[in-house]
Amino acid sequence: MGEGDAVFIPRGCVHHHENLHEGLARALVTMTPGTIVRRYFEEIAEVINVPGKPDLDKAKEIMLRHGLVPA
Repeated sequence: MGEGDAVFIPRGCVHHHENLHEGLARALVTMTPGTIVRRYFEEIAEVINVPGKPDLDKAKEIMLRHGLVPA
């Protein structure tokens, strides 16, 4: 995807996103109904935004607690 592109992911579809380039990537994500709240993003950021590799088991635990099913 490039700047200005959009994608629709139906509920329940397995999906993945990754920045394959050196530059900063930003995404605006809209979820309806809004079942995932700010706390999820705060918790997952603490696990993901670390030096080195993130603890994927901890990330999966957070996802499951917030109703997301990791693939």
